[in-house]
Amino acid sequence: MFDPVIDFILRQVGRDPTRIAVGSAMLAMVVHLDGSGAVTFLIAVPAMLPLYDALHMDRRVLAATVALGAGTMNMVPWGGPTIRAATALHMDITALYNPVILPQLAGLAFVLWVAYRLGRRERLRLTAGDLTFQDPIRPDT
Repeated sequence: MFDPVIDFILRQVGRDPTRIAVGSAMLAMVVHLDGSGAVTFLIAVPAMLPLYDALHMDRRVLAATVALGAGTMNMVPWGGPTIRAATALHMDITALYNPVILPQLAGLAFVLWVAYRLGRRERLRLTAGDLTFQDPIRPDT
């Protein structure tokens, strides 16, 4: 079901670390429209991880961008936290969610900005030739 979305994003990002980081955040946002964090990580990370590894990008950038995208999208009205809050407050879901729309959009813009900054920093690190670092998770790099 998500293959067309993943293929589109992978075609758009190419091999540019900045675009890859932003694409990771966008993929997480799109996948998290279903409201499930587990599904978001199970789709976004395996789809993007081979690209990160091939370019020797820091895996923490992938984790951060996916977590930021999923966390911000977690406020969708059909997601668990919003439904639980509306139920606990005995409110209609639209009365609870409507005031949150603009802050959520601002949060999504912030996520894309952070992903851009992280990707730009990765591009600078990689073009500086800093491929000799020892990653504690992957000591073979």
